Amino acid sequence: MRKRDSWWTMAHGNALKLAIARHGTQAQLLEKIDLTRSSLIEILAARSTPKRDTLDQICAAIGVDVDDLLAISTDEIEDSAAAPEEMPPIPGAVLIQEISLAYGLGATFVDGLEVAETARYFPADWVRRYTSSPASQLRFAPGKGNSMSPTIDDGDIMLVDLAETSASFADLIWVCAIGEMGMVKRLATRADGTIVIKSDNPSVRDDYAADGEIHIVGRVVAVIKKT
Repeated sequence: MRKRDSWWTMAHGNALKLAIARHGTQAQLLEKIDLTRSSLIEILAARSTPKRDTLDQICAAIGVDVDDLLAISTDEIEDSAAAPEEMPPIPGAVLIQEISLAYGLGATFVDGLEVAETARYFPADWVRRYTSSPASQLRFAPGKGNSMSPTIDDGDIMLVDLAETSASFADLIWVCAIGEMGMVKRLATRADGTIVIKSDNPSVRDDYAADGEIHIVGRVVAVIKKT
């Protein structure tokens, strides 16, 4: 098992997500503390380690003791390490969690990046055909809407690589958010830095965002078409 460089793990992030959900929404929390939405998402996804004063701010705002939070998440880590892993249905299958919020193929109002309890196995050789990222950095999500049709239709399953957040969009398809609005779109950068937000459906007009206005969750690396 590869050791993490940071003490802040996905178990910590999940424990904090649960604590926030018990006391309101992420949007309500951000109104009370000095933290950007993108920074909170990075912390909850364990892609960023919070400073102790930041963690103190968050816990004070939701009425949770920091030491209790860390103790709970530490117990979860130990329990997870001691528990036997579920046998995959086929040898070498990769277990991937679902993104619970319904990212629209147009746009959907969201409250942060949440991970659902749902997880499913995908054939490892199929996954590795599209990405070399570990399963912890992958999510699957059902598409909703038709603005990315025919590439992605309503009900198709998208494989999303959270490790890919490059500013070099190269006209690829990304899961992203502007403010509280999430979407799945092609992104391209113009010479002046403006980001062009494109739909594959020719009846949907392009939109635009300023540099720094858009938060990238990950890249759609593969699509399983609904049969």
